[in-house]
Amino acid sequence: MSSREAQLKKLLELTSSLAANNDAASAPAEPVAPRQGSDLNAGILDQILGPDEAELMKEAMTVIMHPQATLENKEIAFDNLEMLIENLDNANNLKNLGLWPPLLSNLSSPEPSLRLAACGVIGTAVQNNEKSQNSCLEHDGLTKVIDVLQNDDDNGVRVKAVYAVSSIIRNNSQALKTFGDSNGWKALAGALDGSTSMTRKAVFLISALLLQDEGSEIVLEQVKSLRLADKAVSLVEKNADDEDMVEKLLMLVKVALEKDSSALDTASKEKLRSLVPGLKQKFGTGFFTEGEWKDFEKLIA
Repeated sequence: MSSREAQLKKLLELTSSLAANNDAASAPAEPVAPRQGSDLNAGILDQILGPDEAELMKEAMTVIMHPQATLENKEIAFDNLEMLIENLDNANNLKNLGLWPPLLSNLSSPEPSLRLAACGVIGTAVQNNEKSQNSCLEHDGLTKVIDVLQNDDDNGVRVKAVYAVSSIIRNNSQALKTFGDSNGWKALAGALDGSTSMTRKAVFLISALLLQDEGSEIVLEQVKSLRLADKAVSLVEKNADDEDMVEKLLMLVKVALEKDSSALDTASKEKLRSLVPGLKQKFGTGFFTEGEWKDFEKLIA
């Protein structure tokens, strides 16, 4: 049995157990007689065919929202739900099944692991999926995730919120507008002062948004207004031994300057000019070729 099958089996056992407990608490005085003329009941059919994935999604949410389910079992149910919505049709079915409201309600759970799991499911459901992105927007999901990114007191949850935000707003002009209208840029700028993992993801997201075919002019306006390229330069100095981070920070600066030379102020260009020789010596052609280093030096001249 694969790990996926094992987890789904665990989910079925959990929901069956919860259902049994509920049935025991509210059992009718008289048993209900079975329908005549049916050789196969639903339980036998489920054993033969297995429940369909829509039912599994609903069962996962039943466990997640059940007051008697343990935290561990809720986490398992979230893992199963995320596996299921990796399938595009299942992700789009979240709306039809009415699962967006309970999913989003977990963003305010008192348990950090459930808030983190909710961000993960949201991000996976909407990634490269305009239909689910729009469903998330319809349920005010982006605003709720931005609030988590800006205000959650758990670093891991905030890191996962960057993933969810990225998945919602990339390549979706309406989502990008909602992001701006909901104080999203301030929240994303704040993420640059977070943990190394959070900063790395936030920097990558800003660069990716600058490179989009649609909406990049809005992104550039915010990058300039919030001086995010200048912030990136200050972070280069602080993270000078982290090659991956330096690469992402310099790429942000490079893309911003290619679009508008005023994206970086004079002091930041001067600082970067002083840093580049040491960075070239330390990293060589690890992420920029010799030609790309020359082109970058021209941008900051």
